[in-house]
Amino acid sequence: MNVLEQVLTFIGSSVVSGVTWDVLKMSGTGIIRSFKQKFLSKDFFTSEEQAEKYLETISSVSSDSIEESEGKMEKVYQETTGNDKVKIFGEFVEWVKDNQEEFAKLSSNSIQISSVNIKSQSNIGSGNIINTCIWNGNLGR
Repeated sequence: MNVLEQVLTFIGSSVVSGVTWDVLKMSGTGIIRSFKQKFLSKDFFTSEEQAEKYLETISSVSSDSIEESEGKMEKVYQETTGNDKVKIFGEFVEWVKDNQEEFAKLSSNSIQISSVNIKSQSNIGSGNIINTCIWNGNLGR
């Protein structure tokens, strides 16, 4: 589990698996925007890039417990900002609680199943099979 997933588990969210940086970047632009707005407005970060780098890192770093996650969040914050006076964990947990519904939408959108209906197969004599199919266009978005 990554640090973000540990926080989701900690607050009792039913959405805990699969919330990775790749999923956030592809389908969670509203969540990323919300994070930047909240934490930039409270002067946790000096730029959008810095805030995004922090969120990317904690969405990628693995953790075995909420206590370990808290320590990693503070360490990553210090490394990202150079600020060792501010504690971000409590504020981050509140932000996750406030965005729990968005995380649920993200999870349900990212687990859509894509399907392919193979109409026919033909062998062109070289051992290769060419499939003719209809794709439903669903890539998990």
